[in-house]
Parts: sequence; structure tokens; C-alpha cells
Amino acid sequence: MSDLIKRCRCGHENPETESFCLKCGQPILQLEAVSPAAATQPTPTKPPIARLRKKCSRCGNLNDAYAILCACGTPLEANAFPDETAQADEESPPRPTNAAASLPGILPTSASAPDVTLRENRLYLVVGTAQHECHEGDILGREGTLANHVFSALKTVSRRHVRISKQGGQWHLAPLPGVVNKTLLDGRDLPTAGSALTAEHTLTMSSQCEVKLRVLA
Repeated sequence: MSDLIKRCRCGHENPETESFCLKCGQPILQLEAVSPAAATQPTPTKPPIARLRKKCSRCGNLNDAYAILCACGTPLEANAFPDETAQADEESPPRPTNAAASLPGILPTSASAPDVTLRENRLYLVVGTAQHECHEGDILGREGTLANHVFSALKTVSRRHVRISKQGGQWHLAPLPGVVNKTLLDGRDLPTAGSALTAEHTLTMSSQCEVKLRVLA
């Protein structure tokens, strides 16, 4: 006689010649025959998962979901329910992951999350072909903080003519106190309270001085 056995999913060991489990009646034709030595190997520990059960309508015994007969011989109904007190043998399916989250330095994103890669708008003073990046608090004029060499020889430009600032995250331009020269932004008088800068603007500081202010994302 062969020393091989067939182990059913219910755990019962059956002779190799059996096609149905002698305990639960489950077909075991598809299962490989295993030796008794292999059957004694410890089963790897698996995470606890609720096992589906079938309850016998006759004796009330809880059977595995794949069982078609109760131990008492009563046919089991097809419906099964999860038994939180018992652990299943099957491993839980892997959870979907965000591929970007596995890459170093990349944050996972979602449809409702803000785009953290967006850069803040930048402002440039454009004189001819030269561009000078502006910063919060910069002053344009003969003694200003930004590109004052452009204005230093122009007596019609005040020493401290206009100030660049940010208000609510938006660039803003305003004349400084004491400026008497007519100052225009896009052909209109620059108000004392200042004006917002949103795209490309023409700043006229005198009849001899006209420059561009350009907002770029």
C-alpha cells in the first residue's frame, strides 16, 4: 500500500485512493498527494482573517465554507457567513498602493489634494534684453535696491521712486512718498495706494524712463 495521503482543505488526511474527503465529503481529486512526513511539517503562521462558515441546519455545527456535508452527514446550504471568531487559511488580498508613494521624495497625491509642485509667481524688471528678478520690498529708483545702475543717470527719476511688495500673494506696485514726477502704469496714473501686477506691464517713471514689469509663473 502506498504511504501517500491526500490532505483535504478541512485538514483531514485521507488515503491516496479516496476521491472525496471521508470527513466533510469535499472532492479532493485536484489535491496533490503528500507524504506523512510532509504532513507533519509546521504550517507557517498567517495573519488572522475571518473565515467563512456554513451552519448546519440540523445540528448547528459550524463548517468551513467549502464543505458540502456537515460532520453529521447533513447537506449544507450554499450560503456562507463570516465567522469573526475563526481564522481563515487564505491570505488577505494585497491592498492597492500609490506607485508614486514608493519613490523617494515623491508624495502621494489625490484628486482633492493641492499640487505642491506649483511654483509661486515671480516678478521681473525688464530693461531692454536684460531681466532682473524682483523681491518683496524692492525699490526702483536712482538709489533703489534693484538695478539702480539703470536709473542712476536719470535725473527725472526719484532716488526712491516706487516700491514692489506682495499683498495677499499678489505682486503690488506703489509710488513712494515725496515722488513728484508723473508715474504711469500701462499709460495710466499709478495711484497713491498702488496697483496690482498680474501680467506684463509698462512702467513709465519719467519722460526719459520706461521699463517693463513681467509676472511669470
